[in-house]
Amino acid sequence: STRRRYYDGPRDTLSCSADCPSCDQHVHFWMTNMVAHAKGEHESKSAESPSLYMMPFVEERMDLNPLEGNIPAPVLQHCKSTQEVYYSGNFTATGIMVQSTIETLFSHFLPTGNSEPTLSLMIENSLSELELERPLKTMAAALRPGEHLHQLLNEETIMNRQTADALMGLVEGLIRFLYLAPTELTALDHHLQELNRQSRIDREKEGHKNRAA
Repeated sequence: STRRRYYDGPRDTLSCSADCPSCDQHVHFWMTNMVAHAKGEHESKSAESPSLYMMPFVEERMDLNPLEGNIPAPVLQHCKSTQEVYYSGNFTATGIMVQSTIETLFSHFLPTGNSEPTLSLMIENSLSELELERPLKTMAAALRPGEHLHQLLNEETIMNRQTADALMGLVEGLIRFLYLAPTELTALDHHLQELNRQSRIDREKEGHKNRAA
């Protein structure tokens, strides 16, 4: 339930606050274009659809629904189940689900009949099957003379918004693939190392307290 509601008429904005039932943290909300939408004014060209904003900002997890059909169904189901457990606020179960999901992710790349006893070995023995270079090989082939990407970039193509958007998507995809993804994984690993170090310190402090008691 929300409280301290305030409606700002000239800006058609409703603000309110609440306490998160999961972590008890104060949360603030802003909703815009609510009255205009309710009155049917949203059908005019100048009106905008209602929007909802929240502070503090919550990092949005990946939208898995569009991935259906692109990744194996068991992998997708594990990922969705992990998200659901995370959103429920059960972080201990989230850690267990994350490990299970990583195992499921890499098990699909193990050579046929290969079963590894540890997650570390499973990842190492999956590397030969990952084919991470395939997208770049496909792009290199598309850039050969006479192929579609070579024609788009080098011949007198009638460039419109749709084609320009697709080419910009290619550049952005390459940036994510070549630079951002490896950097993000490295930064996450450093963050996980720091979290593990702090957790170890906290456990040692707790152990000292228990022994002193």
